[in-house]
Amino acid sequence: MDGNKVRKLRKEKNMTLDDLSQKSGFTSSYISQVERIKLHISS
Repeated sequence: MDGNKVRKLRKEKNMTLDDLSQKSGFTSSYISQVERIKLHISS
């Protein structure tokens, strides 16, 4: 999954970075980096 897809899904669910951080266990900083630089992350 790439960063664009992460951001799109997060926005579709009306979630903030903090919301996703709490649900996923990843820091909001890490999620932001993934979204911005389009890192490929494993599912």
